[in-house]
Amino acid sequence: MRVSVKAILAYNRKFLLLKPLKMSGNINGWDIPGGTVQKGERLQDALIREVKEETGIEIYNPVYLNSVFLSGNATKYEIFMAAVYTDQVILSNEHSKYKWVGEKEFFNLTRVNLKKYLN
Repeated sequence: MRVSVKAILAYNRKFLLLKPLKMSGNINGWDIPGGTVQKGERLQDALIREVKEETGIEIYNPVYLNSVFLSGNATKYEIFMAAVYTDQVILSNEHSKYKWVGEKEFFNLTRVNLKKYLN
């Protein structure tokens, strides 16, 4: 089983979505930053690395939210949330565009209710 980390990034009550080049995306053609955990790598270290690689954004103190297993691709996703200090994204070559969306649009696309995670 493969383990991947994913980050819900929050900036001024907006949440980041990325448009993958090679896959259709998990969220109606969109995805959240993250990727595969390398052998021997801690989950939080993998998350910090993947977010930096995909967005150019540095995150600190991500908070663990949940674990999701998708049997179709034999992957366990470890989901985190992190507040970020910028909305300036430098996309990797894995993505074609990005957008910051409000809580309602994020819920409509992902079916993830953020209310219980937000103060």
